Amino acid sequence: METRILPSHTCGNPGLIPRGIIHGTRYNVGDKIRYSCVMGYVLEGHAVLTCIVSPGSGASWDFPAPFCRAEGSCGGTLRGTTGTISSPHFPSEYENNADCTWSILAEPGDTIALVFTDFQLEDRYDFLEISGTEAPSIWLTGMNLPSPVISSKNWLRLHFTSDSNHRRKGFSAQYQARTCGSNLRGPKGIITSPNYPVQYENNAHCVWVITAVDPEKHMVRDKKVMFHDMF
Repeated sequence: METRILPSHTCGNPGLIPRGIIHGTRYNVGDKIRYSCVMGYVLEGHAVLTCIVSPGSGASWDFPAPFCRAEGSCGGTLRGTTGTISSPHFPSEYENNADCTWSILAEPGDTIALVFTDFQLEDRYDFLEISGTEAPSIWLTGMNLPSPVISSKNWLRLHFTSDSNHRRKGFSAQYQARTCGSNLRGPKGIITSPNYPVQYENNAHCVWVITAVDPEKHMVRDKKVMFHDMF
C-alpha cells in the first residue's frame, strides 16, 4: 500500500460518510466543508469542518467527520465540558440487536477523559468500540470495569452493538473535557497535569499563567508554569 504524505497546508479530503452528502472541494488551511444526510437520517457531529493548523505544524480538520443516524435510532452527539453517557435503558437491560453511535465533542485543543462507573456486557458477543484515542480503536466487552480512556484529540466516538441473544445491564461513564493550560487568578488554588489523576497524554505542551495579589504590597505578581513532555 502506497503512503502519500500531504503538504503541511492541506488537510486532505475527509471522505464521504454512509448515507451522507459532502459539500465543498477545497481542503487547504482556512477552507470549510459541510455535510448533510439523505432523507430519513439525522446528522450527528459537526456539520461544518474547518481545516486548521495543528500543533505539530501540519494541518488537520478541527473535528472528525460526522455520521448519519437513522431517525429514531439510539446514539447522538454530546457537547459540553462534562456529562454522562450510558447504554440504552441503563440501569435496566439493553435490548437485543442494538446498534448505537455517540460522538463526544470538545473545543479544539482540548482532550476528553472518559471514566466508566459501571460496565456489564455479554462477554465476546456484545461490544463497545471507542475511537479517537492514540490506538486505532479500543474494543470492550465482558463484566470488568475498563480503565479510563483519554482522547488524543478533541473528540471520542463510541459504537455499541449487541447480538440477538442474552442481554445485560450495560454501561455508564462520565466524560470531562480537559484544557491543557489556562490563566489562573486568585489568592490560592490547585494546578494539576492534564487528565490528572489519569495518566497524561504524550507530546503534551501546556502553559498556565498564575496571577496573584501580594496582600502586603498590593502588587500583582505573574508566574508562568510550563509542562512539556517529549515522549
